Amino acid sequence: MDLSGLWRFQLDPREEGEAGGWSRALPVPRPIAVPCSWNDLYEDARITWG
Repeated sequence: MDLSGLWRFQLDPREEGEAGGWSRALPVPRPIAVPCSWNDLYEDARITWG
């Protein structure tokens, strides 16, 4: 199954998505092309190590 395409994306830093029903609708979705590196597209999605 090919899953590539334009997806809706939502960060969940407070881990509230499951309880909030995000599987049905994201509160503030952002578009993201799949496949891609989402952390390269959005500055706030970058993880810094060390």
